Amino acid sequence: MIKKIVVVLIIMLVFVGFIFAQNFRTGQYSPTDGTRIILRFHHGSTVQVSPSEDPHTVLGRGYYTINGNRLTINFGQVQNSFIGNSERDFTYLSGRTFVYSIQDDSFIGNGEEWVRIGN
Repeated sequence: MIKKIVVVLIIMLVFVGFIFAQNFRTGQYSPTDGTRIILRFHHGSTVQVSPSEDPHTVLGRGYYTINGNRLTINFGQVQNSFIGNSERDFTYLSGRTFVYSIQDDSFIGNGEEWVRIGN
C-alpha cells in the first residue's frame, strides 16, 4: 500500500513539473533593470546572449534546463559588446550558472527579473 502511495506521489510530482515547464515559452527576454542585454531561448535547451541594440549579434551561448518552475542557465564563453564607440562587458557571464523561478512570461532570481519581449 505504501509503495502505491509513493508511486502515485512521484507521478504527481512529475506531472506538476511538466505543467510548470510548459509555462516557460521560448523567445527573447530582457531584464527589467534596464541592462542592455537580451537572452534568446530556443527549443532544444540552448540560449544566446545578445546586446539589446543589435539582437542579431550573438555574444555567447549557453544551455538551459527546466525542473518544475526552476530555470537553470549555464553560460559558456561570452564576449564584450561593441556598439558604436561604447563597450559593454558581458564576460562576467562566462562559465557561470544562474538559477531562476519561472513566473508566467518572466523569470526571477539573483535580484533580477526578466520579461519576455518577443520571439
